[in-house]
Amino acid sequence: MNSLDLGMLILKILFWAFYILLPLFNILTVIMRIFSKRSIIANSGKVLFLQKNNKVNSLFLPILLIFSSLFFHYFVSKIITILIVIQGCSFLSIAILRKQYLNINGIYENGLIVDKFTFWLDVHSWKKINDETLSFLINDGNRIDFRKVINIEEVIGFLNNKKVKNVD
Repeated sequence: MNSLDLGMLILKILFWAFYILLPLFNILTVIMRIFSKRSIIANSGKVLFLQKNNKVNSLFLPILLIFSSLFFHYFVSKIITILIVIQGCSFLSIAILRKQYLNINGIYENGLIVDKFTFWLDVHSWKKINDETLSFLINDGNRIDFRKVINIEEVIGFLNNKKVKNVD
């Protein structure tokens, strides 16, 4: 086996991993998170604040369908079509997950919910941005902002009681 054949083999493996395995793994992860939504709500405790006025982009699905159909018409190959369908399902699964969690995103007694549940132990710190915005820094480096927090003083008192670190 010469170096050109080895290079092509590596490219084929990377191609299959990137375009087939990663989107399928993403779809499975999203499905598991959707089915675990009920247990997340049960374990989250009392609601302190629910994030309202969240909007999921309503143009996402039509744009995805138009994009997929254009590619389908231009590339008749079955492999390309299968890859587009898998990629489209991956994007669609993320949109479905966001819509599932849209009405329960908020600050709870036992942690935060923004597309997934985060315990208070996993929150590095919080900061009051202005009179109605709280920002949380998660241990994994993500930042979560809650805007239009109506009972912000009550939530701040709760965070101080839970001994979540305040960065001002």
